Amino acid sequence: MNTESTTDTAAIRVLIERWAKAIRDRDVPAIVADHSAEMLMFDVPPPTLLRGRDAYERSWHPVFEFFGDDGTWQVRDLVVHAGESVAFATALVDCTGEQPLEVRLTVGLRKLEGRWTVVHEHHSLPAPDETDLVVVSGAIRVRPGKRDELLALSRDSIVAARRTPGCRDFVVAADPVEADRVNVYEVWDSEGALLAFRGAGPGEDLASLVVRADVKRYRIASAGPA
Repeated sequence: MNTESTTDTAAIRVLIERWAKAIRDRDVPAIVADHSAEMLMFDVPPPTLLRGRDAYERSWHPVFEFFGDDGTWQVRDLVVHAGESVAFATALVDCTGEQPLEVRLTVGLRKLEGRWTVVHEHHSLPAPDETDLVVVSGAIRVRPGKRDELLALSRDSIVAARRTPGCRDFVVAADPVEADRVNVYEVWDSEGALLAFRGAGPGEDLASLVVRADVKRYRIASAGPA
């Protein structure tokens, strides 16, 4: 490897580490600073194809929702291959938020006006085991007299979920005994299918009706007749 290649490889490594730190800091201008205005991205949650830096910038807001207060984005096993004007890098990312994920990262770069610039970015998750079903189940407590309103606001999400690939069932229903309780039950083919649907989470109108939620996610290794 010549000196120029070594210098380029080091510069790209710094660029990617700087990008990862910006994600951890939730600094959107810094996240997009080294990306082309005409970049192309393949992402995990829909839309899975994004064109342009503006669309790429908007895609990070649901990720920050997923992070919660303590989310992380740590790049490891980074490998960079650099030519004179084109380069690519691969890595794994330890992403934690609502649950831990291992994200596979590929980055394509071009040297434009003497500066390495990201023109393509690809995030993916390992394909799940076909038996690795995910069940979401629990109860939501709503403000007095607000249960019907919450159920009405949930209807569009229920319809959308049931039309989503990977969704086997999706129920948000009034409890027949307790007037302030709403029962939630979801079955998904995989964690990836669930995350792809989730997006940015409930809107403010829905969240304002909730007193507390006790809803958990379960991984199911096998299933059969009851």
